Amino acid sequence: MRILHLKREKNIRSFQGLTTPAGEAIKTNAILRSAFLANLTEKDAEYLYREHGIRTVIDLRTKNEILEHPDQLHPGMKLLNISLLDESVFGITHEEETDRLKGKKPGPPDMKELYRSLVTSDYSLSKIAEAMQAICQHAPEGGVLWHCTEGKDRCGTISALFLYLLGMDDATVMADYMETRKTNGKKARKIYWKIRLFEHNKELAQAVSRAFNVDEDYLNAALSAIREAYGSVDGFLTNRLGITETVRAQMKDLCLR
Repeated sequence: MRILHLKREKNIRSFQGLTTPAGEAIKTNAILRSAFLANLTEKDAEYLYREHGIRTVIDLRTKNEILEHPDQLHPGMKLLNISLLDESVFGITHEEETDRLKGKKPGPPDMKELYRSLVTSDYSLSKIAEAMQAICQHAPEGGVLWHCTEGKDRCGTISALFLYLLGMDDATVMADYMETRKTNGKKARKIYWKIRLFEHNKELAQAVSRAFNVDEDYLNAALSAIREAYGSVDGFLTNRLGITETVRAQMKDLCLR
């Protein structure tokens, strides 16, 4: 099973078994995606280190997020912080302090716009390139895990690009992305009813609930922006992220059977 059942972390899974149109399946269970690891127990950290061989963790969160909830890792794991979002504009996603200071209740972000900005803003593009190159650099040395806060948006974007790098088709990439509904759906429903009960605002409850879940429209917004600018995801990987054919071949050899 691709979903790992850890004591305090539910949204963590491997890519093992996903198959390319040519019939090549991901053989390794040493590449993982997850939500933050702040609640990781010592036993779970040991399990990731020993059983999945995780040696590098790529944290896609901002510095403020990390300060609030630092990862709890095995001492043998190397931690890389590559924040995909510019701290100065992060209020559009999770931070609420700016709106509080202005006396406004924070509303949910425009998720499709957030996804588009990840693959169009110069800052995020440079960080996506850095994250993808870090995956390709460190995977041959040992297992790699990447995560953001919820394990769905920033993590989901990097995961989609990783799967395209290996030659997966649109349907397989989207299916992996939507798998997060199995873990985040319960949280999204809780948030929906909390807002309905205390704010008595059905429209707001629906919007916030959608922001805490995944939706095909969100990832498609990013993919459409990529294809408009670069012609294809392959063109984006090569011409914008600097992933050469040699590196792609090495990753396929490492990950596929």
